Amino acid sequence: RIALEGVNCTLTTSAWGARRFCQGLRDFDPNLFNDTDFKLTDGVDPATKFKALTIKSTLELVAYGLGGERAPLLKQNTAKHLEADAYHAMLGDANTVVIDVRNFYETDIGRMEPPPGGAEFLDPKMRN
Repeated sequence: RIALEGVNCTLTTSAWGARRFCQGLRDFDPNLFNDTDFKLTDGVDPATKFKALTIKSTLELVAYGLGGERAPLLKQNTAKHLEADAYHAMLGDANTVVIDVRNFYETDIGRMEPPPGGAEFLDPKMRN
């Protein structure tokens, strides 16, 4: 998906291939890609990997229902980014709520389950 606020896509490849692709983008245009937050996951079951890359133009990356100019820009996002170890620690906190806004295909692959007594996990069934 590509919109005014940025690009959101999922690529599946080897761990080396994913890192090489990200570095290739940074080498291609450092001003555009050095601040890009690439999220990498290693060890994805080959049966669940995507077979093709499709990029669709849309009014907004996340279906806020705002459209176009009213959709928040990623550069203006003030949310705190968590590294994997901090995210996993918060999953164990009963005062944490995780809202999974990934699309159907991403949620179908799986998710990190909070431990018993840990975070509350909500899936609003985003279908964008």
